[in-house]
Amino acid sequence: MENLIEKYGKNKIFKIFFIVLFALLIMVCIFRNASYKTYDYKGHRLKLQKVSDYMVTMEDKDKNVLKMSIDLSKSYQYNFKCNVSYLDESISYEDSFENMEFMMTFSDGTKKTMPSYIIQIDEDDADGLTKNQRIEKDLIFKLKDYYIDNKFTLYISIAIFGGLFILLGVSLFVYPESYWRMQTWLMVKDGEPTEFAIVSNQILGIVIIIMAFIVPFLL
Repeated sequence: MENLIEKYGKNKIFKIFFIVLFALLIMVCIFRNASYKTYDYKGHRLKLQKVSDYMVTMEDKDKNVLKMSIDLSKSYQYNFKCNVSYLDESISYEDSFENMEFMMTFSDGTKKTMPSYIIQIDEDDADGLTKNQRIEKDLIFKLKDYYIDNKFTLYISIAIFGGLFILLGVSLFVYPESYWRMQTWLMVKDGEPTEFAIVSNQILGIVIIIMAFIVPFLL
């Protein structure tokens, strides 16, 4: 590292590190957003196509469209009603925040009313559903997530704030002495940072950079 600084100077090293790491973070966010938009359902890989006020559409590799139609007259505040159609299947869903339950009509024609906590249950038979019904229940909640939560905007925010974290982390790593002087300017006059202070700031910079790359994988 010292040889690189001597050869190119701290300013150039800072710019290169920041540009490379920020570009890498943008690629990570693009990858995570693309992964979020795909969903495997009964052996079909579906890709999110469109989200509007009244509909969510996905498409498989054969151009078959999965469509979730939202009943806006029944969907308000915390209540939600929709119908899902894909190939020869049809699923309906309605929840009630007041009663803390949701109702589903599965593709096999079975109708069930379940308490809301069932959403969190994944163990076999723990929710009283068959494997196929559980897959359809998970599909409904994935589509609801697409409808309610715009992850694209979130990943843009992550890229922006992550870039600021990278800027701070690279600054700490390349300019540890300057940060030490900023930290101690009210307490130390004409002093020099110890090796421990320099290394500590550099380690802190590395930790901040790593945090910027971990956040996209937590969402």
